[in-house]
Amino acid sequence: MIDYEKIAAAIAKYSPLVASGISEMNPVLGTVLMAITRAFNTDIPSLPSVITADPDALSKIKSIEDQYHDDLIKYQVQDREDARNRELKLVQLTGKRDWVLDVIAFIVILGFFVMCTTVEFTHMDSSDHDVLYMLAGQMTAGFMMVLSYYFGSSNKQ
Repeated sequence: MIDYEKIAAAIAKYSPLVASGISEMNPVLGTVLMAITRAFNTDIPSLPSVITADPDALSKIKSIEDQYHDDLIKYQVQDREDARNRELKLVQLTGKRDWVLDVIAFIVILGFFVMCTTVEFTHMDSSDHDVLYMLAGQMTAGFMMVLSYYFGSSNKQ
């Protein structure tokens, strides 16, 4: 079994864009993955360790990013549009909005602000603060996803 998450994690420190093309199933996954295996002259399961050990990993991955940049960006834009189009089609078919997404978005936003307040005003033992900060990081990521969905991306490409 290929662990795409480990491969993406090894690549993410050099190119988050290329890592995003590997971390989930998408149309560019196979092409980018084959380019990476050719660049590092290894098989797919060995990629994480080979990338980590290669001193030229940055230049190799940046070269792949340059080569497939347009395809990777196009996939990300298409993915966002698909999510928004799904909601538009649902409204056209049923005549009403999907309130579940709005409720989830509200809960995430409320949770983000509750977590920020908790981190700011609650004194915790040093043994517990790591878990709280990890939860705060997850809430921040969820908050950013909600903002990206409802207000578009900050990536204007």
